[in-house]
Amino acid sequence: MLRAMTLFSLLIGLWLVATVADAQEGDSPRIVVPAAKGKLKVDGALDDKEWKGAKEQSLGGGATLLLRHDKKGLGLGVRSENAGILSVFLAIENRVLVLHSSARLGTAIYEKDPKSDAWQPVQKFKYQAPSDEFWKAEGWRANVMKMGAARGDMECLIAPALLRGESFGAKSKKKGKKSKSKGKKRRKGKKESAEIRICVVQAAFTGGRSPSWPKVADGTNDMKLLMGHSPGGLKFDPTQWGVLELGTKRKK
Repeated sequence: MLRAMTLFSLLIGLWLVATVADAQEGDSPRIVVPAAKGKLKVDGALDDKEWKGAKEQSLGGGATLLLRHDKKGLGLGVRSENAGILSVFLAIENRVLVLHSSARLGTAIYEKDPKSDAWQPVQKFKYQAPSDEFWKAEGWRANVMKMGAARGDMECLIAPALLRGESFGAKSKKKGKKSKSKGKKRRKGKKESAEIRICVVQAAFTGGRSPSWPKVADGTNDMKLLMGHSPGGLKFDPTQWGVLELGTKRKK
């Protein structure tokens, strides 16, 4: 009887371990981003030809996220019934990048404080108008939201170099040295990362919860950050963000 109970307890323990492992693996929603033909013109028009075959994902609140990629980079589109501010969060190496698009574009970069586990800005937003210079310096571009716009349609293009962690403009606070990730060159034969940790939020002007993918309870919901400020002491949890895999086949 005792041996039977011991065996039963062992089986229960193994089942619980397997269940926890499955839950951890399934915490992050995953999307395979289809490869696309044709150049993406980042103007907010969401042209049907440019986004043909794109993956669609609901953000909630009447908004839909569109995803595609080509040699120019990762394309994100937001089709929204309501105007709002777009924030794209990327977890790259030991940093979180916040790509903000409202009336201007700006990039904030956060690093985690090992003493407090809070994330602090090492680069605050410095806003600029969309331009080729901004694209070359920051590694991404997006259309801006015009005052009084009836809809919140947005388009964003993120260069492959930025996704690889090669384009960082901030200096680390530690000893005033630049981050080792800045300007890092890939070794020959080293493959690009097949996965991208991301969270996309469209801050709603009307109040209430902002449309987002995925929906997580962390610093991506901070309204000061979403409105264009660079507050410190945030709690990001990229392990709960979405995972994008870049597909190799183009949809016809």
